Amino acid sequence: MTPMSSASFTTTQSATFTVTHARHVVAKIGTDLKRMQRFYQWPSDNEIADYEREAIALLQAKYLDWVIYGFTDGTRWRVALKYAARYGGILIEDSSPGRVPMGVDVTGCSASSLLAYTRSWNMLDNHQQASFYQDAHVSFQRTLGSDYHADWRSDRTYSANGRGVLRHSTAPPQYG
Repeated sequence: MTPMSSASFTTTQSATFTVTHARHVVAKIGTDLKRMQRFYQWPSDNEIADYEREAIALLQAKYLDWVIYGFTDGTRWRVALKYAARYGGILIEDSSPGRVPMGVDVTGCSASSLLAYTRSWNMLDNHQQASFYQDAHVSFQRTLGSDYHADWRSDRTYSANGRGVLRHSTAPPQYG
């Protein structure tokens, strides 16, 4: 009988998520927002730049839970894009941006963006939160708001170095 041999090994992987990685991910969000601007005349270029700076800073610091950009009729999102952050270090697909639902009637709807922070953000005091936005050169700071109903469909993943966002979209079925 041959003696059994066994071997074990451990690997340690340390990945740093830099501002360059965050910019890579958020550039795709910015591209989606430019398409939304082309189809629905919102957000403006200045708003897109602000949203990008906000997302870069929050994603890099692990303060972003999710963010939504879109149009609401006051009870539900008519057409919107939702980006849910993923921090687990799992290598995820890096899709190309695109396929923003177009042609949805947003007459009477309000353009809106809603964001949820992680627990780490909520542990900061008000001064630290305000300083964070100031340091990120974002011209606004979020206020609490209510989310609206939506039938979200996961359709894209944007990532770099094991961190990124899952994109979900919503629109009436004929526009999806």
